[in-house]
Amino acid sequence: MDQTETTRFTLVIPVYNRSDCILRCLNSIISQDYKSYEIIVIDDGSTDNTCNLIENYYSLSKFVKLIHYKDNKGVNFARNRGIEHTKGEYIIFLDSDDQLTNHALSNIDSYISQHPGYLHYLFLV
Repeated sequence: MDQTETTRFTLVIPVYNRSDCILRCLNSIISQDYKSYEIIVIDDGSTDNTCNLIENYYSLSKFVKLIHYKDNKGVNFARNRGIEHTKGEYIIFLDSDDQLTNHALSNIDSYISQHPGYLHYLFLV
């Protein structure tokens, strides 16, 4: 994505001790055909291997930004910190054990484009 382009979506993912599933979540986003997004993962004081996994697999990704907090302060704190760092027009909240289906971001973008003017959208599978 060119730096002059606007980022359409920011995916905010709070994570705490989820080394068992965070890569599955991130892979479901990275594999999307739609690429106008950024991912902000907020590690909320994990004591397992979560941070190392994210750093090892996504340290070179232009899409993934990892923010690490030493102490666990809760999911609301983590989501709010993610919001503070967003560049996207829209924010999508995912939990660390969520996965996007194929073409999810394209479908969401299409729906928003067809139904402009709303301030909030809710998408469920």
